[in-house]
Amino acid sequence: AADGHAGQYLTTIYVVASDAKNVGEYTQVAGKVYVCDGVADDVQIQAAINALPVTGGKVVLTEGQFNIAATIVPTAGLHLQGMGGGRIYQDNALPPTVLKLANSANVNVIGGLSANTNRITISGLGIDGNKANNTSGNGINVSKMGVNLRQVFIVNTKDDGIYGLKTGETDTFLHLSNVQCQKAGRDGIHIENAGLGCFYHDIVSDQNGRHGLYLDGCSSQELLFINSGSNTGRGLIMESCPNSTVTMFYSEGNTGGGPRFNLCNHLNVYTLYSIADGAANNLQILQILGSWPNGIHTLICGLRVYDYAGNGNTGVYISGVNRFTWLGGDISISSTA
Repeated sequence: AADGHAGQYLTTIYVVASDAKNVGEYTQVAGKVYVCDGVADDVQIQAAINALPVTGGKVVLTEGQFNIAATIVPTAGLHLQGMGGGRIYQDNALPPTVLKLANSANVNVIGGLSANTNRITISGLGIDGNKANNTSGNGINVSKMGVNLRQVFIVNTKDDGIYGLKTGETDTFLHLSNVQCQKAGRDGIHIENAGLGCFYHDIVSDQNGRHGLYLDGCSSQELLFINSGSNTGRGLIMESCPNSTVTMFYSEGNTGGGPRFNLCNHLNVYTLYSIADGAANNLQILQILGSWPNGIHTLICGLRVYDYAGNGNTGVYISGVNRFTWLGGDISISSTA
């Protein structure tokens, strides 16, 4: 069954935004319906989540804007579903369902997961962190794993778009698919200590205050079709992420440089582009760092690095790497395209 749930959802609860069209259609739906008033709509959303049975269920948010004054806390087995779908890659084009952080709330929009809170799916919605009127807050704070995010667009958070930290539970599953993080005050996506079973597929992380993606202490990560551009820091940083695979990573126009891989033993990279990364002078655009002789075994298949600005940057810098393998493909390092 979809989303890691056995069978179909036996319980579905609707939460209706104050500015939703055709409110009456939802209030006539069989089952529980919560109608928001546009003030602290997290109250109605949380009430709907808490009304689900212990086996979980689905909470459907209608189109419209939900104003969030306190963190929404998922429960085990929850599917929180908005009305968005498909690819959400247009600049600032949020999906029909939007959770917007209220002025001076200074909290994470979704978070507060407790021990054994897993099997959670969040899909088809946008999050506006309203960073101009808040001093802190992530879009989604994943303190426990076992989470599936898909077709989610997070914009304007004061801190990270998505922040994840594994804190000792055995369920390490984390799956991001069709996710965009844009204009975060810090990293678009920042994950620490995640273990096996973590996938990042079809991700856009751009125009963030630090790095596009920052993975630290995460083993066996799989990154596929990632676009990270116009970030103040690097397009990608992977620190101590052994046995990981990166496929089709496109890094462009990141001020702090392109991808950096440090202490990533048995790293496999298949097709990586770094285009016009490193606006400053004398940067190492692509870094692959190890600790020889204990070694970092790295395989690269398909690499292009262009320094459009001609700032005297080093295209590729490799240090302390044991068993570096270049397998086919094409490599082009130049000062012009």
